[in-house]
Amino acid sequence: MQETQESSFKICQVHCAQWLLQSTGIFTDLRRNKRVELERDSNRNISISIGRLSKIEKLSVCQSLKYVPKELPSLTCLSELNLHNCRQLDMPNLHNLLDALRSVRKLILDECCNFSRVPCNIKHLWCLEYLSLRDCTGLRFIPQLPPSAEHLDAINCTSLETVLPLMPLRQPGQNDISISFENCLKLDEHSKYGITEYANFTMKHVAYANDSGSHHLNKRGGAVCFPGSKVPEWFENRTTTPACVTVQLPPPSHLLGFAFCVVLSQFQSNAKYEYHQIVCRWCLEDGKSVGYIRRWYYKAIRELNSDHVYVWYEPSCEKIIDILSDRH
Repeated sequence: MQETQESSFKICQVHCAQWLLQSTGIFTDLRRNKRVELERDSNRNISISIGRLSKIEKLSVCQSLKYVPKELPSLTCLSELNLHNCRQLDMPNLHNLLDALRSVRKLILDECCNFSRVPCNIKHLWCLEYLSLRDCTGLRFIPQLPPSAEHLDAINCTSLETVLPLMPLRQPGQNDISISFENCLKLDEHSKYGITEYANFTMKHVAYANDSGSHHLNKRGGAVCFPGSKVPEWFENRTTTPACVTVQLPPPSHLLGFAFCVVLSQFQSNAKYEYHQIVCRWCLEDGKSVGYIRRWYYKAIRELNSDHVYVWYEPSCEKIIDILSDRH
């Protein structure tokens, strides 16, 4: 066992020899820890008696488990749970976990391929802000999520067909909105329509929240990506060429930011990471450049298997507002 100091709490890295995890003495040492990381040797099983660790707030199982520990639901203080590549996490186990772990804010289920549906009781996790289902290739259905959810990563959920309408945010937070459905090519049209409407409502919601909030706080943005090749109808100003779009601006006091949409072409790459930079330059009607923004479309994916619609809200337009104010 290795112990290191991080911030105001300990990180305990437990390397899973079976006898080590069952040692009563070790768990006496672990009780005051807030975060535990479990790593599994590929040739051993994990047998964990973690029921005594009731105050644990962050639990990360870094590699695949032979089975889901039955004590997990007793960890009622958990705010972050990472079950990445837990191959034995099935529907009954996941349903029981969601029933018990109502305080979870961040839930990572990447590469958990043994369930086809996220249980509907996830909507009762009123604290949930971050849900990652990346590479859950057997997943076909995502139910309604709680209105606290700000981040949903469903990248490479290649069997995903249905996503129930996402609920509007309960209240504005500090984090950017991020909804990702890259390479979910089986999504039905009704689901994609719901995602588009969510993007429309959420971008407006965030813009108004930024306007009503303190000017000392960072402005909040948001981004949504899903398979498709059509710009949503609620974008009035559009072009099919890479040249420019002419926009009639409102009075400076009414300008809350800009919503953008681009269609990303499919690509394949041998690189581990793929970067796409989208540059938007602001020019007045006389041709004078007044600045630009750079938007990084960055995902740790190697390919897009079709065209994708990428929508985002950009709150950084102070320079334009200043110039327009001077002209008025």
